[in-house]
Amino acid sequence: MIVGFISAGFNPPHSLTLEELNFMRESDYIIVDSYTSPNFMKEFESKKLIIANREMLEDFNWIFELNGKVSIVSPGDITVATTHYNIYLEAVKRGINSKIYHNSTIFPLAATRVGLHVYKVGPPVSLPRFTEKFRPYSSYDKILRNFTTGLHTIILLDTVPPLSLKDALGELLEMESEKRQQLFTKETKLVVISNLGRESESILFGKIEELLSKDPEVPITLVLPSTLHFIEEEYLQIFNINK
Repeated sequence: MIVGFISAGFNPPHSLTLEELNFMRESDYIIVDSYTSPNFMKEFESKKLIIANREMLEDFNWIFELNGKVSIVSPGDITVATTHYNIYLEAVKRGINSKIYHNSTIFPLAATRVGLHVYKVGPPVSLPRFTEKFRPYSSYDKILRNFTTGLHTIILLDTVPPLSLKDALGELLEMESEKRQQLFTKETKLVVISNLGRESESILFGKIEELLSKDPEVPITLVLPSTLHFIEEEYLQIFNINK
C-alpha cells in the first residue's frame, strides 16, 4: 500500500502540482475530503472516488484496509488540518509508504498577500457561526492577545455554512459590546479577502463601517493588522476601498 497526501491548493485542478497529478493518475483509490468541492475530479472518474466527510476521516482505519495506491485530497495544504496529519502519523506507525505533497494555504498567505510581514503574523483565529445557544467569545481574547503584542491576526471564518462578511463583522461587533476593549469599533480597519488565489479574487481594506455595505463572495478570510511598518502601510493602500 502507498498513501499520498495531496494538498489541492486554492484553486484545483489548476493549483495541483504536476507531482500531485501524476500520483493521482496512478492511484487505485482517491479519497476526497468533502470540504473540497469534488467538481474538479472529473478527470479521475475512472478511479474509485470516495467522498469522505469529517467523521470518516476521524475514524480512518477503513483507509488502511484498501489495497494499492491511495490518494487523500484536501484543499490548501493537507498538513494544516490535524485530522489529516493523524492519518499520516498512523500510516507511519504501521510502516506504510507515505508521502505528503505540499501546496499553498491560507496561513500565512492571507497576510503576506497584502504586504504584511510574515514574522509579525500571530496565531490564526477561527470565528465560528453564532447560534442561539452557541455564542463563544474566546476568539476575541485570542485576537486581542495578538493585537496588543504587535502581531497581525488572520481570522478564519466558519465554512459550514460559510459566514458572509456582514455576519462576521456583526459577530465581531457583538463581542466588542461585551468585552469593551476597543478592538473592534466602526473605525477599526480590516482586510477582507475573498476567493484567494482564484480568478474572482477580491481584496478590500477599510473601516468596519465602510465594509458593512460590501458583499464579497465566500469563502472569506479577514486580517486584522496590528502596528504597521511604513512599508506594510504603503502596501495596504493598494487595496484601500477609498483610493
